[in-house]
Amino acid sequence: MAGMKTFSPSAAFPVFALAVSLIATAPESRADLTLVQQIEQPGRKDPMVMTTKIQGAMVRSEISPDMTVIMDSRTGETTTLMKSQKMAMTLPGAVVKAAQAAAMGNVANAASVEPVATGRTETINGFKCRELTVAHEGKQVEVWVTDDIPDAEGIMAQLAMLSADANPVADALGGAKISGFPIRTSVGMGPLGKVTMTVVSLNRDDLPAEDFLVPKGFKKVAMPAIPGLPGM
Repeated sequence: MAGMKTFSPSAAFPVFALAVSLIATAPESRADLTLVQQIEQPGRKDPMVMTTKIQGAMVRSEISPDMTVIMDSRTGETTTLMKSQKMAMTLPGAVVKAAQAAAMGNVANAASVEPVATGRTETINGFKCRELTVAHEGKQVEVWVTDDIPDAEGIMAQLAMLSADANPVADALGGAKISGFPIRTSVGMGPLGKVTMTVVSLNRDDLPAEDFLVPKGFKKVAMPAIPGLPGM
């Protein structure tokens, strides 16, 4: 397909979309983007695999085989698909935007943290990487970054649609500016161990518009009230 770029295995970017995600508006890119991520967590035997697709302002995240989240960053509307029940629960855009504003306010008030280069290098998934560490709010974050990812700036702009509130690693970095494209990111969780996130594949294949619509036959229902979420 025109404009397609594929990397597999590929670079990693710490994206972890939740069932109820908060979205920040970002410039639309002309190329679609698909990321397949592997997330290793303490107490979980098998890694979690999640697929995130971005087309313009639309984001689709396959949280699990039964759960998919579709988000529109222009309106803030978020729809969770429960496949086994053929049910689509929608969170109004106004609620999402209010929660987003609160989250962004917290990020803006946070003190910036400077990453530290350890001097260590390693080749991960075929990319030459250098290690950076960030210490923030009792968490130790290790980030292996590369400068060899094509179209990294465009990819980062698209991934910016996933807000820090929906991205625990971004929160752990405390606003630290990371130079390069992250390949592997590990967040220390104290005695519990650490969470490690790696993107298994990244490509620019064109995506069908149907990926970002509620499938036919799904019953549409309102999202139940969520304690602590503004506007609920």
